[in-house]
Amino acid sequence: MKAHLLFIPLFLLSSCMVDFSLADNADGGTDTDTATDTDTDVDTDTDTDTDTDTDTDTDTDTDTDTDTDTDTDTDTDTDTDTDTDTGTECECTTGDCCDGCLYLSTSAQCDSTAEDTQYQCTDTICGADLEQRSSYRHCTGLESDCTGDNIVWHSWSLAEDCAPGSVCDAVSIPGQCIDCAIGCTSGTCDGCSQGSNVAPSASPMTSSGGTGSYGPSQLNNGIYEITPPCYFSWVTAPSTPGSAWFRLNWSTAQTLWGIWIDTNLYDDAATCWDGSTLAGGSIQWWDGANWITDGVVTGELDDWGYQFSMPIYTTSIRIYGAHASAACPGQKTNPLIYELDAYQCL
Repeated sequence: MKAHLLFIPLFLLSSCMVDFSLADNADGGTDTDTATDTDTDVDTDTDTDTDTDTDTDTDTDTDTDTDTDTDTDTDTDTDTDTDTDTGTECECTTGDCCDGCLYLSTSAQCDSTAEDTQYQCTDTICGADLEQRSSYRHCTGLESDCTGDNIVWHSWSLAEDCAPGSVCDAVSIPGQCIDCAIGCTSGTCDGCSQGSNVAPSASPMTSSGGTGSYGPSQLNNGIYEITPPCYFSWVTAPSTPGSAWFRLNWSTAQTLWGIWIDTNLYDDAATCWDGSTLAGGSIQWWDGANWITDGVVTGELDDWGYQFSMPIYTTSIRIYGAHASAACPGQKTNPLIYELDAYQCL
């Protein structure tokens, strides 16, 4: 069998090569698609990052706003409180006349102890009532301390309702209603004359001093100043009024006119106890609740007497603030009484 050779013209061969080249290009196209996929992946990654960043920013903004609002509220409250407290500058912080920031006004009383007390009667008739008023420390309005620079008298008020047959006494301290022992006429207790000595029926007492033959029993034993043995009663006291006293007590009330004191002559060297003359004291009587001062005696140099301003009805009298005469040439202390008489009203 005869073999046949295939002859292909050159131009045809070239065309075939072109076709093969195109086939190769088709394979390269596949590579191009892969590159495209890479681009797509990049775009997707980019979108994801962007979304994530946006969400993060939003969350951060929200948190920041919340913190800011909270801080603002707190600051506002604090400022408001501070403004309220410091709206007026404080003048003080402590003291009887300070309310913690400002001075109290002059109407504020800062001490409960009365500086002084006054008494008055509502009328001059029998049975007029007794009134009193007291003065107290008030704040000055200029300082926190209760200094006493502003003393204010308070209003009058009823102190005692006097009975119809009594007299209002606003002179004595404290003031009092005095029951008239005999009667009352035109606002004055009816007077009386000196009666008998009722001292011997009383029980004698003294504050302190002598005892035994120089004790209280010598006050009303009926033995007056004589030459020795010179028994008397004496109390411990200087030549100025203090708290020493001589006293007579009765078991039943007495209506008294006055008293008499037998003491020694201040400069008589022949007396039993030179230098111990009773110069005086406050003459007081007991009204059942208080000691009432009827009068004050001082400067006496020998025996002396005292008539009550009106008849008194009492169970006890005393000489309070008993003191020796400063004119005595002797010791000028420890006043003595030989005998203390008390006379009834007639």
